[in-house]
Amino acid sequence: MRLLHKTFVFMLVPMLRTSKTGPEQLDAVEHLEEKEDGAIDTLGANSGRVIMSTSWIASGLEEGHGLEGRLRRRKIFGGRRRRRKIFGGLGGRRRRGLGVIEGVVNDIGNGLIDSVDPATTVSELRQGLQEVVSDLPPALTSQAEAFGKGALSLSAQVNVNDLKAQLSVHMSAATEVAKGAAEKADKVTAKIGNALEDAATRLGDSVKNIGLLAAGLAVETWNAIKDMILCFQNNVDLLCMLLLPAACDCTKSSITIAGGSMNARCTLSGTDALSVPMGWEPGEVGFETGDDSSNGKTKLPGKARTTRKTNKAKLQETLKPNPGSSEASCSDGLSAALDGQIELGTTILDVEASANTVRVMVTITSKIEMEAMVEAAGGCTFTGERRFPAVPKYKMACAAGFCILLMVQGLATMDLFGDFTGTAEAAMSAEFTTIADVSLNFVTGQAYVTEQSTKFHHRDGMAFAASANSVFRVGFGPEVTVWPMPGAPVVISPQVTAQIRAHGTILYTEGTSLLQQGSSHTQLSNSSSGCAAVQLNVDVTTDIVGFGLPPAISAALSTAMLTSMIVDAIADIRNRLMNLIAMYASCVPGGNMVTSYIDKAVSSATSFIQGAIPNLGFSFSTSSVQLLQQEQCWELLKSPGADHSDCADKIKCSVS
Repeated sequence: MRLLHKTFVFMLVPMLRTSKTGPEQLDAVEHLEEKEDGAIDTLGANSGRVIMSTSWIASGLEEGHGLEGRLRRRKIFGGRRRRRKIFGGLGGRRRRGLGVIEGVVNDIGNGLIDSVDPATTVSELRQGLQEVVSDLPPALTSQAEAFGKGALSLSAQVNVNDLKAQLSVHMSAATEVAKGAAEKADKVTAKIGNALEDAATRLGDSVKNIGLLAAGLAVETWNAIKDMILCFQNNVDLLCMLLLPAACDCTKSSITIAGGSMNARCTLSGTDALSVPMGWEPGEVGFETGDDSSNGKTKLPGKARTTRKTNKAKLQETLKPNPGSSEASCSDGLSAALDGQIELGTTILDVEASANTVRVMVTITSKIEMEAMVEAAGGCTFTGERRFPAVPKYKMACAAGFCILLMVQGLATMDLFGDFTGTAEAAMSAEFTTIADVSLNFVTGQAYVTEQSTKFHHRDGMAFAASANSVFRVGFGPEVTVWPMPGAPVVISPQVTAQIRAHGTILYTEGTSLLQQGSSHTQLSNSSSGCAAVQLNVDVTTDIVGFGLPPAISAALSTAMLTSMIVDAIADIRNRLMNLIAMYASCVPGGNMVTSYIDKAVSSATSFIQGAIPNLGFSFSTSSVQLLQQEQCWELLKSPGADHSDCADKIKCSVS
């Protein structure tokens, strides 16, 4: 047998066939080495073995007990028949079908198939097979118990640079839906715009250059700081610094306001609050009941992390059980742990806004690291998600007649569907770029959307020890909201998802990317049909929503939050002015005296906002429309047998 640098073990549990038993099947059983604990060899790190196929057992029954020849007695299923708990307690009971299968196999071992109890029917045998695959052989159990105790190996870097998939849509939304968020935003910009126009009437048009700081500004205060403001204008792009959100890098950003329209470009600085990595890690909090913020799905266990990820979590030590009903979990239990990080790389936001239309063009580079582990038993219908932090990170700025609100939040998703008993672990490090162009008309409800994914670099890994006919998915990605006011929000949600699709009873560890040159696999099999294989697929999905905020985002927002956003924007103006004072001392002859006047301006503007915004009855809750969903999928790591005709359709790449 060729020595491998990986371990592959397959206990084939294919569809029952009606063909007669052949010599290959008899030889497979004849050469099984007898072990006290069952049919599986002690596995070295450099060996692999396919154990057996059960299809020939059933075929013998269906063909009228047609097996010939004598076989030495083997303890095929279960050895000493002791009760075995799987992975710390899952499935700690003896399966009803085990006795049926043991009886058939051991009676075959004693002699002729005719010695089998004639009352044992094919349907009973099939039932027995379905029951027994929910308990794993000892070798798979021992291997699986080592999962989640350290960093999962990742394949070499895979670079996909020639993505040209592009999707464009033209659609219409109901006009009442299209106008909903825009009409609410109009109230905000009208209130702020009126205050700034009033200041311009009293103090002159140049006061508009300080944006929100002009709201409620006293004549004395303006007279004390206006020369400094004019001096700054001669040295920096003051409109960018004071009229765009503080997250924008003004060496690469700009804004112009003229004729009732606004054109702005914001390139995130990379050091701003929106670019700080959003992390999720195992913690004290377990699964929680779903609500609007999770689209009604179960909330995933763990806690948000505010610092950069520095080490791999020991997932096995932090597994949390799901106490939910079996309808939204697995019939015999489910535990999971999740660790990951989302970071925005180069992010460019272009906005064109007028009274009735808005165009948002974005380029988002997402950097993702994630690792997830699940242990479960039984039939599974689990789907869960979690947004983090609980309240989106935001930056906002306003000028006369216009505001821009930027929000960023992380999204983690996890699904497990099908029959699954065992454990699975998936890991990924990825970087990918999304480009989107969205135009909305609030009068007609027309929307034009184009999305394109450009490059995708990733490394992947998985470990799998389970008896399954299932799909396990875990995804991470940012949700980026751009809301020009007047206008309506656009939400772009690029996400990368690792999906493990499996069929049969399988042990797979430390895969090698199929895209690597020179990768090799060896499989020994006693069955020419049937499927026992596992495959890691990766898909990149981009959702674009417009005309309003999805309920999962708006659930964490309120009128009070809007007030806080605008007050924080005023504080950002102060901070930027303080930085300018430090950089251009020659513009500030008054020194500390000017600082005190700036603080007075901040105080008066804050008081105005705190009194005006709550009275608007503003709500972030609005109807929204999914404008586009772009999906691409790649097949990456696969076990021997995955390309078999019976396996390909069961574990192929799919985003559903």
